[in-house]
Amino acid sequence: LPNDDEKYYTDASKAALIQLLTFIDGMDSIPNTVFIATCNYYNTLPPSLTRPGRLDKKMHIGLPTAQSREAIIKMYTDRSSCHFEKSVKDIAKLCKGFSCAALESMVNECIIRSKSDGTVPTELIKRIICEISGEDIMRTLTREDALASACRSIGCLAVARELAPESDYTVSIEGDELGNDFFKAIIENCTFDDEGEYEDWDDEEDEDNGNSGTTAPRGRALFTRSDHINAITVLMGGYAAEMIILGDTYSNLEHVFRKTNVILFSMAENGMLGIKNHYSYVRSNNLEYSKEKTDRLNSLFEEITDSCYNMATELIHKNRAFIDKLIPALIDKTYLAKDECEALIGDNA
Repeated sequence: LPNDDEKYYTDASKAALIQLLTFIDGMDSIPNTVFIATCNYYNTLPPSLTRPGRLDKKMHIGLPTAQSREAIIKMYTDRSSCHFEKSVKDIAKLCKGFSCAALESMVNECIIRSKSDGTVPTELIKRIICEISGEDIMRTLTREDALASACRSIGCLAVARELAPESDYTVSIEGDELGNDFFKAIIENCTFDDEGEYEDWDDEEDEDNGNSGTTAPRGRALFTRSDHINAITVLMGGYAAEMIILGDTYSNLEHVFRKTNVILFSMAENGMLGIKNHYSYVRSNNLEYSKEKTDRLNSLFEEITDSCYNMATELIHKNRAFIDKLIPALIDKTYLAKDECEALIGDNA
């Protein structure tokens, strides 16, 4: 399911997600039950599905290593009477970045296109590996794009670790979502739909119970002004990292500023910036605010953003040693779980 904006959800996908969340939330009443789910891109899942309490344990199982690829290929080739001219070990070396499914497809293709006597020539093996790489592997980023994305993601991570050290997190080279569970929840809380109302999967349930939706829906966490400021600082960590480490900024920062603006407007909507700076989407659509007020808000937004950027810059410099170590590791693996990051950071300490 896409989760950049609610307008991308179909009615069917909304209904399916709500049904799944209802099932997960009701599992506490079912004894001796373990719910297990898998996905390819964890960071693209809706935060309402992955927040703490709904999924208790998250594990990352990456792409097969060279040794694992060798074992997987051997398992499939042993089931066939075909003779592969190239050794399983050498084939595994050529299949770096292949998923388990891609390895199975490669072996099946070799068997289907083998000679009449069951021989699978070396050239055929190489050709099929190249074909599958083009279909399944070439979606990866260029080296420059990967470096910029890794720099942004690790920059956000470094700041988030300072501001919420106990929070669980993952970090990915793909997607634009923050991997830190705490700050992801803050951004989710700040999301508006096209009508200027807060989005929440529990809204329908609240209306059924006579709640007009004007109060905080059940299940929505409450966050302080400083929490919101820290979330902006984390986002600015990605911007600061690119400036400091790469000496330039890239187009992958669009979401950083879009989410920063969402948080700022949410703070104004909730009165966190003071009564005189309160801003309502609903009111602005029906009664335009004065230019004086909008100018004051713009100035305040810029002041907050600049302050958060300065703080993020300090934290990037402070953590530069482990940032430089995590960036190549993320480029190599595309995804790192918390335990993997902490092990690398610990080695660097």
